[in-house]
Amino acid sequence: MPEFHLPERRATLVFEDGDLKGLELEVRLSLPFDALFKMQTMLGEASDSTGLQPLMDLLHYFAEECLIGWNLSNGAGPVELTPDALTAHLDAANAGTLLRRYLTEVGKVPTPLARRQGAGRTSASASGKSRRRS
Repeated sequence: MPEFHLPERRATLVFEDGDLKGLELEVRLSLPFDALFKMQTMLGEASDSTGLQPLMDLLHYFAEECLIGWNLSNGAGPVELTPDALTAHLDAANAGTLLRRYLTEVGKVPTPLARRQGAGRTSASASGKSRRRS
């Protein structure tokens, strides 16, 4: 059987208003379900907490797993993309805006899957007898 590799979906999130106006983030949208579930759990913990550590942990995880590139710069030039740089440059309100925007995008159904597809076939090896895990 030939190998199959899932395609990686990416997007550039462009912030067009507010404090983040002009910020662009290149992100992975094809996040494995386990990673998305972990992010959602971490977001819940950050929302329930009175401290900032759960939010810091979530932002570090986001930077490591989802963030591919950005156009963030300071007076000295481009800021290197690292988890620590993300938390060093964002306040809590802007971090929340960034995460909400990402989670909204990652939850959208990709355009080709939004409508029913007629393409596809049953593999010749699967026809006739169904295969089940024992």
